[in-house]
Amino acid sequence: MALTIACETDEILDLESYIAYVQDKVDIRDEDSIADSAIKLRQLANNRDLIVDRMNHELDDWTSFQTDNFYTSQTMMLGRGNEFYVRANMWLPPAKLSQDQEWQDRLFYYRVPHDHNFSFLTVGHFGSGYETTIWEYDRAGVKGEPGEAVALRLLERTALTHGKVMLYRACRDIHSQEHPKECSISINLIASPPEIIKTDQYLFDTDSNKISANVQKQAAAHIFLCALAQHMGNGATAAVLEKISQTHYLPKVRLAAVTALAALEPEKSRNDVWRSVLPDKDETVRGSAVNVLEGGNAMEIEQMFDNPESTG
Repeated sequence: MALTIACETDEILDLESYIAYVQDKVDIRDEDSIADSAIKLRQLANNRDLIVDRMNHELDDWTSFQTDNFYTSQTMMLGRGNEFYVRANMWLPPAKLSQDQEWQDRLFYYRVPHDHNFSFLTVGHFGSGYETTIWEYDRAGVKGEPGEAVALRLLERTALTHGKVMLYRACRDIHSQEHPKECSISINLIASPPEIIKTDQYLFDTDSNKISANVQKQAAAHIFLCALAQHMGNGATAAVLEKISQTHYLPKVRLAAVTALAALEPEKSRNDVWRSVLPDKDETVRGSAVNVLEGGNAMEIEQMFDNPESTG
């Protein structure tokens, strides 16, 4: 389960020293090693000048303001090392107007049960902290399709209070945050090995124990290009799509590529395109090919990739 790690300390660590410690002492692919470093994250959180100093620095130079931040506007990137980074997240109490609450919920991912494709440590740095409900699941055998039933186990409802350190395990722990009572800030150590781009992240419907969406951001971008290619591609595009359909590491992108390639090819050649992916290692890709070759409607598959967001 997601771990709460007891580490009371009054010691203070600066950001540079913390990053150097993680770089030298922590194996970011080993959850036990990450957990063992919790005391150092707590020491960093004890640094009351950390966020204020960074905020003032960023505000003073708009030309370089958070240029390495690919997250939402609730996130402030603090620093990075080899295959990890450190960030701060801001959490706000409920807005007074209902329409503002809806915007706030979307921005901050409030009340959206989700897992992560990376392991991370988090600590309460400022404020009373958000409340969160935590579940776990076994990803083995999970395909990741919206509507897929998944066995979820409720673990606890807790809060990320000031000084509390928790470890969330990649692809196992699911959490749903609630609004805090006051403005709060958490600091995270994010394990970011390159292989996480090949790993899906899911949203869940915890009432029905199902996956509600696949939010693999890398896949969405690649699928979008394939969807665009089937409408605007040329001969050179076809050659690239063929390569993608055979070699891309994500099954959904391979399927998007073969779908686009079939749309570009003359009708008499389309079955050959679909036959080329019959040996694919993923059953969704194989099943789509069989469906088309047995007289199924390829248009349905094409329409799915016309809207890449529908695939997560």
